[in-house]
Amino acid sequence: MIQPSYESARLELARLRIDSRETYDQAVVRTAELSARTLGVERVGVWLFDDAAPETLRLEHLYVSSTRKHTEGEVLVVAHAPRYREALHARKVIVADDAWGDPVTAALRASYLEPLGITSMLDAPLYLRGRVVGVICHEHVGPARKWTAAEIDFACTIADTASLVCEQGRRLLLERELRDRVASASAADNMETVTLLARSLAHELGNVFTATRLGTDQLAKKGDEGSRELATAIGEALSVGERLASDLRRFGDRVSSEPPTARTPTAEVIARFRPILELLARGQGRLEVDVDPTVMLGIDDTTIEQVILNLVLNARDALASVAHVGTIRLAVVRAGEQAIVSVSDDGPGIAEALRGQLGHEYVTTKPHGTGIGLSVVRKAVQAANGRLEIPAVSSGARIELHLPLG
Repeated sequence: MIQPSYESARLELARLRIDSRETYDQAVVRTAELSARTLGVERVGVWLFDDAAPETLRLEHLYVSSTRKHTEGEVLVVAHAPRYREALHARKVIVADDAWGDPVTAALRASYLEPLGITSMLDAPLYLRGRVVGVICHEHVGPARKWTAAEIDFACTIADTASLVCEQGRRLLLERELRDRVASASAADNMETVTLLARSLAHELGNVFTATRLGTDQLAKKGDEGSRELATAIGEALSVGERLASDLRRFGDRVSSEPPTARTPTAEVIARFRPILELLARGQGRLEVDVDPTVMLGIDDTTIEQVILNLVLNARDALASVAHVGTIRLAVVRAGEQAIVSVSDDGPGIAEALRGQLGHEYVTTKPHGTGIGLSVVRKAVQAANGRLEIPAVSSGARIELHLPLG
């Protein structure tokens, strides 16, 4: 088997895209596989400290070269190997040419190394916001080997990449928490929940990006071409994330400080709210937005955001039952002395018998829904002297809000 070069391996890892739990898992798998092939080792494992048992490492993923198998779930108690545990927190990398005799790793011999035939180890800690959260282990089986300077340098790069993957995995968990909490919150509390989570998520992402940017700058200063290209690729990805975090922060700060009666051109309201909508729709549908820039609705900004949030959530849930990633369309158009706000999707649609009943409590198309969200929308529209309509469409579903102009 031909081993990939260090530079090409670094670039391949830098190009990994992580935007869902599935792609996160794929990135962990690919990192382990590519690291094993590049260094020519039998085993590469990604271990994370257990928050509930800080002296315990749990195996997130293990790749075994000879069998090409992937496993997970093992447990390693590092309390029995204090010098190894201390080295993880004190060193950039643990280099054990003779793992059985090295004073840092010798305590692992009886319980871990010898049963698996591991003779040499090259382990680098994983960091999350400046704290060691785990380790990526490169484990050689067979006659002991002496690690070269190039191999040690590559192992450090792999650890930096794996740390970034873990950071992105944390981001995915925060996004999933955002979706779950918004979906389960009562419709009346949706905006408050989203605002709080938007500010929290923006803060967390800001910390992650700051730390990663510092690491990228250091990588760029190393001088070799592969490192500079890797730093550039990571920097481009960071720029996208930083823009999203900035949008989330502006949205959260604005909602918390703006009086409830504030009115802004509807296109501006939706533009600053759009990152939240795209975040909620991600994984189920693509969001398309078409707003007449001249329209100002006769309701306050917070109410606009609340009703659109509920409609987009409903469209996203409808798309959960289709096999493909669908489309959610949000449009605002002028219609004489009124404006029409519509949200449509290409999901399974609404049964004719239900169309006239939707918008009332406990009438819903969802197996476990309550109908509260659309009921809140209907009441808000009626309070503004508007009306909610659910027209018949050839495919999917469409909800229309007919509202006075401001």
